[in-house]
Amino acid sequence: MTESKVRRNILIIATLVLIFSGCSQEKKEPAATPAPRGTSMGKITYDTIILNPNADDTWTTECLSKFERKKLIDDIFDAVYAGKLTALDYFTRKKFTVNEVKAMEASGEFSRDRIGKIQFDEKWYWDEKNARLRKKVTAMTLGYEVWNNDSTLRGHKPVFRIEFN
Repeated sequence: MTESKVRRNILIIATLVLIFSGCSQEKKEPAATPAPRGTSMGKITYDTIILNPNADDTWTTECLSKFERKKLIDDIFDAVYAGKLTALDYFTRKKFTVNEVKAMEASGEFSRDRIGKIQFDEKWYWDEKNARLRKKVTAMTLGYEVWNNDSTLRGHKPVFRIEFN
């Protein structure tokens, strides 16, 4: 075989290797969420109003004007019903089955439209080098509005808790 034929064959083989290796259908695992950088400042729990109970409170209305409350709540319920998230009893941490959550929703005790508060559990990390605060949500609890007979807001009652790894 002549030297030019050898080079041509090597070039053809190299080209085929590149073509076939580039067309691989190998599935890759999704990248894990990187751990927050910095020094742990510990856990913090706080409530966030997501539905303004007072139509005269224009500040809260403005603060919530770009928040997609309905979509978030619907997505959370959809994920629970699909088994992607597990709903827990807020007080006992007992796992609810999907059917139990559906029954709770069907009972009429609460409505998604009345879910007005989320309580977050977060771990906070201070990155001193970059002067950055990073937060990781570890759990969230949905709460619905409870009203007094005189139409004043009494408070919020937990629907269920979701814990994240």
